[in-house]
Amino acid sequence: MFHFYPERLRERRNKLGISIRRLAELANISHPTVIYIERGIRQPRIGTLLRLARALKVKPTYFLRKR
Repeated sequence: MFHFYPERLRERRNKLGISIRRLAELANISHPTVIYIERGIRQPRIGTLLRLARALKVKPTYFLRKR
């Protein structure tokens, strides 16, 4: 079982100097969705996870850890 770590999303986004709004545009998802995922309110679906990883130039596993 794997767990999504929203902190990794925020860290990577900040490292690249990308705003939440810009990340939403790059990943083609809504701005509120990025906020909910980054705050840990929602877990991303696999398609969303793949789009976020692509937008942030990392592998999807970058955001995951074994429980």
